[in-house]
Amino acid sequence: MVTETVQSASRINSCAHEFPIFYRWASEIFTPEVMTEGFRLLGLAKNASLGNESSLRRVEYLESGLRNAQLGLEAQTAFGRRQRSGNKFPSAFQALKSFRAAHERQNIANMNFLAWAENLTWKAW
Repeated sequence: MVTETVQSASRINSCAHEFPIFYRWASEIFTPEVMTEGFRLLGLAKNASLGNESSLRRVEYLESGLRNAQLGLEAQTAFGRRQRSGNKFPSAFQALKSFRAAHERQNIANMNFLAWAENLTWKAW
């Protein structure tokens, strides 16, 4: 899995000028297994931070950022598959927008940039 991830990263790095549309192929690096591992590690960190409010808030901040990334991956995957297997994109996109609206003040990501970049592909929605 690591080798494939490194190969994907190398291909993506060759397209660094396309960073605004990175979400289109982010799933090649941030596979379901990678995301699962990220959430597992955050679970360990959350358990380790119990009793330390400051540490717990930091872990929750990272957890929100990872959740935002996961929802973005799910929306892009649904967008790519909308012609082949039923259109699940509208509900995935709505879940992403709802999450971002609820977490916008956490500053987990530049929501304006994300909306602008994703609009390059998803503007019809």
